[in-house]
Amino acid sequence: MKLPVPTKAGLKKVSLPRPKTSRYLECFRLCQQGKVSAGLLELLVGTKAGDRKLDKSELRLIPHASIEVMVLQVLKNAVTEQKLSGVYTCPECNTPHVLRNEKDGEDNRIDLSEIDILYADSYDDAKVILDIEKKSDQVLLPFKQNEEAGRISGWTFDVFTLADHIAVENDQSLRDDPFRITARLLFMNLENLRGDYTESHPGTLTDAMKNRYKHEVMDFPNIRHRFDVMEGAKRYGLDAWTPELYCGNCAYVWREPIDFTNFFVSALRSISEGTARLNGHPTRADAKA
Repeated sequence: MKLPVPTKAGLKKVSLPRPKTSRYLECFRLCQQGKVSAGLLELLVGTKAGDRKLDKSELRLIPHASIEVMVLQVLKNAVTEQKLSGVYTCPECNTPHVLRNEKDGEDNRIDLSEIDILYADSYDDAKVILDIEKKSDQVLLPFKQNEEAGRISGWTFDVFTLADHIAVENDQSLRDDPFRITARLLFMNLENLRGDYTESHPGTLTDAMKNRYKHEVMDFPNIRHRFDVMEGAKRYGLDAWTPELYCGNCAYVWREPIDFTNFFVSALRSISEGTARLNGHPTRADAKA
């Protein structure tokens, strides 16, 4: 398959594996521990570039946007269910909107085949570049002896890889804190700063500023710019937005990012339970029979 975002080394196409049942079980085990990215890595062991198998160190360097598409394709090849159920809450009146297969035959679930994939022309095209002209929205670094230390007006963020997501997952201090997780991913991938500085910094300017001011270099006065960066990081790969959702309570119409959690968990569970049955172990369904 073609990678939505090529790797930094220039890899553009891969052949996906058909994971052994033990790989699905290991992926499921890691996901239950909250190590989803590590689980995805296990599921993709056996991926090839041409005739050569990629080792785990190479898989870790694949952009995360491409990893998501690769895993979805592996699961689509392994399960018969190709539709996504889920619950989406109306942002106007908080009424839950359920996508499911009704007993009367009505099925409003999202079809996986209808989800578009957006491709970048190159690795560099997938980087996120943010430039802010309005001075009041630029990042003002701390004052030193009544002198402005620096004003940052431009940022370039490298592409998020699977390795980045694994590193964040392994940091116990970030668990269950989406804001800090996002901040850490951005800081890890901040590769260039632009602006006006009144102090001299040794070595690479960006590294010096990051080392001295840490996360303050991304302390955007306008929170919208943080969202702009995150949206930019997600602009390739799965175009994972719901179709228009209609609220029967207040008539509001909206779209939001697709929640793949139910599909991912149910796919892994069905595969792992099928494996257990083949190995002679009872599943939940057998226990209820």
